[in-house]
Amino acid sequence: MPRQKKNRKKPEKESPARTNPIDQALTFVAKRFVKAGGTKLLITVFPYLIFGYFGNKMAYAYRITDAPDFFNKLLGSMSNLGVAFKTILPSLHPMDVLFGAVFGVIMRLVVYFRSKNSKKFRKGYIDISKYDKRIMASLIEKAEVFKGDVLQVTWKHQDEYENLLKLTS
Repeated sequence: MPRQKKNRKKPEKESPARTNPIDQALTFVAKRFVKAGGTKLLITVFPYLIFGYFGNKMAYAYRITDAPDFFNKLLGSMSNLGVAFKTILPSLHPMDVLFGAVFGVIMRLVVYFRSKNSKKFRKGYIDISKYDKRIMASLIEKAEVFKGDVLQVTWKHQDEYENLLKLTS
């Protein structure tokens, strides 16, 4: 007669008792944050939060400067940066927070548009999707594939094309 396996439950590991409701709430929020993919979002947003923090500190230094006009206040705020960075916490004044947020968003837009336009500045990059493929094929003399996605093309009359490109640049 075969032996029957007994259904034994493994003893559950006891987690340390958390009686503090703030600790329970933070643990709950942290687990939900990680489960929702928040760590990846935080890693991508972190540099812009740093820019926002420095923008906030610059706005605070500008605001506490006593000067009659814009130019003197702007120059004087550079000497007040030490006062602004005396505390690590950002300023909660609405204009400082707004300036920090705008500065962070502007830096994000700069990075976005530079990456968007990066294809235009690659050396030898040609977007052939807008050209007729039959005409392009008739102009190719030889094509070789390197590293799976890099195509080395030798064009018919390539020396003339290079001379034209030298003249236009």
